[in-house]
Amino acid sequence: MSILIKNDTIKVIAEINNIDHLSNDVADLLASDVEFRLREIITESLNYMKQSKRETVSSSDINNAMNLKNYDTLYGHSYNDGIDFLNVGNGTYIVDDPDIKLQEFVSTIWPQNCPNEKYMQIHWLSLDGKPMDENYAISPEVAVKEKKYERLFNIIVNSIRDGDANEFESVMFISKTHASIDVILPNLCKFISKEVVDNMEKLYVLNRIIGLIHALILNEEIRIDPYINQLIPVILTCTIGEKICEDPSEDDHWSLRDQSAILLSIIYNRYGILYKDIKKKMTATLINIFNNPTKSMASQYGALKGISELGIQNIEQLIIPSMTFYVSYFKSYMDKGDECGIKCYELLKEIACNFLIHLDSILKETKDLSVHRNILDYPDTGTVLAMQENTTKDYYLEFKNLFGDIFPYLEAKIKT
Repeated sequence: MSILIKNDTIKVIAEINNIDHLSNDVADLLASDVEFRLREIITESLNYMKQSKRETVSSSDINNAMNLKNYDTLYGHSYNDGIDFLNVGNGTYIVDDPDIKLQEFVSTIWPQNCPNEKYMQIHWLSLDGKPMDENYAISPEVAVKEKKYERLFNIIVNSIRDGDANEFESVMFISKTHASIDVILPNLCKFISKEVVDNMEKLYVLNRIIGLIHALILNEEIRIDPYINQLIPVILTCTIGEKICEDPSEDDHWSLRDQSAILLSIIYNRYGILYKDIKKKMTATLINIFNNPTKSMASQYGALKGISELGIQNIEQLIIPSMTFYVSYFKSYMDKGDECGIKCYELLKEIACNFLIHLDSILKETKDLSVHRNILDYPDTGTVLAMQENTTKDYYLEFKNLFGDIFPYLEAKIKT
């Protein structure tokens, strides 16, 4: 039951709003609810007053409290000087609200633009890193700077789409060294994402976009890390895309896949600490493509290249345990003269060779590969290498069954 607000007050307000015959029970409930919300607003208003180090509650405190509770605020300007009350006797006070003669008000000369009350709000608009008002009037100097950035953006866009080699090289130099790129970076990343989708079969455009991303990452004058998650899908598309050129049999899309995979490695090495799950996400995407038999062999090549570029641990855990199957699978396509099968088979040989060189370097230095014990216990070989006892020659022979047909190549390569 309300203490401050009586149900008669609620009934009067209801009658003003054309609600007649409001029952006492309903009026009591409404009075309790209104009193609770008033107390809530008053409490928050006092908090605002205390935080402002004042001893008087102002109307702005009330408005702030109502904003906090998502209530409609009062209209008009706040009056921060306090309100004067007049004692009219018998303990009754009224607001000192003097009468103003209309003629005097009309004849008063007012400023041309009546200033708005000062207040704070969140606003997104900024220019060259500096916050701006909503109705900001752009000065000629700012306008010139805006045109400069717009011209720079257009130059980059045109060089990607149809610029000659010299023009593109100049743009790469600017993208790699100039701090002014930071201003147009949000628009540039949006352009890159859209351009890849619109030009999936234009190999020269995709090559230039990957080159542009590489240049931006190497630019020490800008902060590209907030946009890395926006750029990774673009790079993955160029790595594992089904068709990224008009004629896969004639166009060199392999180089684009290689460069994109290397770029994934650069991103992980630079931003892996900042984004701790970045390698996990990239690896999951690549391994899903690589192990999916419905995907084209060109996509599987890109996935295999990407996995290998992300580190020796990926090779150990994702490729080496099933090496026998992969060798047999890609060799069957190579024997048929399939270009994609040949490329995948050669890449697999290169990956296996690099892996063995890595293990051999550890063996020569420490004679201990216990850190790789869980990797080297392969079902294919049925053995666990006793590295302290085996010679380097014995070490390679242990992998003969694992690497199958490519083992002679690996043995010759390691000996040289």
